[in-house]
Amino acid sequence: MYSQQDDPKGCGFSKYCDTCIVRNTVLESIQDTVTHRAKEKLEFISGKVMNVLVSASPFKYEGQKFSVTIIEE
Repeated sequence: MYSQQDDPKGCGFSKYCDTCIVRNTVLESIQDTVTHRAKEKLEFISGKVMNVLVSASPFKYEGQKFSVTIIEE
């Protein structure tokens, strides 16, 4: 199964994928196997900037690691 997290360039919605709060919160959640939350400014390629609250909760399904992630403005 493929995920944007697998792409070293990230999701492509931001020019800051390596420091993206959404990406890093999801990865930390999966790695630590606990829910992670973060509040941060998110900047998109379009130039739009949003303050977001990210909540990522890990789970396993058929041996694969996943995250349920909620992003609120």
